[in-house]
Amino acid sequence: MNTIYRKVSTKERLPKATDVYYTDLGKTPFFDDEKKLELNNTPALWWMEKIELPSNEQIERSSCPDLETEKKGWKRGLKYMIDSLKTKII
Repeated sequence: MNTIYRKVSTKERLPKATDVYYTDLGKTPFFDDEKKLELNNTPALWWMEKIELPSNEQIERSSCPDLETEKKGWKRGLKYMIDSLKTKII
């Protein structure tokens, strides 16, 4: 699997699960029952959402239900989007 992180504003939404998240304050614990993301009573402005993407091997093995030429274009487009996301995040 490939992993990327997306910067999410705390005004937009908070994480869904109790865990430790990377924020503008550093590593910050979040407890879903408290509904706040803060460190030492300082609220975080943003947090990094972890997104799992298919591995390169999975992309190569994937198939498209249409013709072979469309299959090649679909794989090329998917690889481009993943590479683009990797370079634009952080």
